[in-house]
Amino acid sequence: MQELIAQILAQIGLSVASNAVYGVLKNFIGEKVKRQEIARVLESIEELRGRVEEVMDILTTNRILNLQEDGMVEVAGTHEASGIGNITGLDIQGPAKIKPGTVSKASGIGNITGTRIGGKE
Repeated sequence: MQELIAQILAQIGLSVASNAVYGVLKNFIGEKVKRQEIARVLESIEELRGRVEEVMDILTTNRILNLQEDGMVEVAGTHEASGIGNITGLDIQGPAKIKPGTVSKASGIGNITGTRIGGKE
């Protein structure tokens, strides 16, 4: 994960901050966390001053962070599913913000759903 963060930050010219970013985020990776909590932590990294929102957006888009805002989950990145039977690429059951550029794909044989928002199977 540390290498992935380094590659992503290098794309926006912040590779010098990758170790510090990984160091503060390693406890949040894979967890649902509030956006303001992550922002507060990232603002402590000098190299990110003025670019915290940009870094949070790129880490969310690359599915490293799962950020919440006011009880909402942010959905970003590409979500794919394939198989036989009931297949759903993206299943959203609560309040969610679907970020621009989010892609959901589902393929296979049976009951295929790209994106389901709310409701039951």
